[in-house]
Amino acid sequence: MNSAVSRPPVSVDRISIGNDRIVATLSVAHARFGLTSPRVMARVLERHPNLLRHTCINDEGDTFGAVADHTSIPHLIEHLAIDFQVNNGLHERRESPATFVGSSRWGGVNPDGSRNAQVEISFSDDRIAIRALNEAVALVNGILAKDSAS
Repeated sequence: MNSAVSRPPVSVDRISIGNDRIVATLSVAHARFGLTSPRVMARVLERHPNLLRHTCINDEGDTFGAVADHTSIPHLIEHLAIDFQVNNGLHERRESPATFVGSSRWGGVNPDGSRNAQVEISFSDDRIAIRALNEAVALVNGILAKDSAS
């Protein structure tokens, strides 16, 4: 069996915790899992309708919505993790929403065809940020697995 098929579409290889941000190294198992699509985003937006309004520095507009249906999966995970972090922080602490920032970028291609990416996300509580990242990856994996099966 091909190793790219037997593992999840996206996995977290490493998380480093800095003073104000986490840095995660992700592995995207195959090129078919590298980009979002309108169908993937429709499923994401069922659970995260505010995602398109996130401020986002990109070449097409001022919000994540400008690129959401044709951006990298790591970029989607970055925004989902921020959204989860805001929602988890509000639920656990009943605080006003904090402003979080993130970045994502592709790394190299591995011999097995997988591709690395780095996602950085600021935080006010590192535990909430790590949980948010893991929730984002789990959501994306579920959607990508269903999308590739159909």
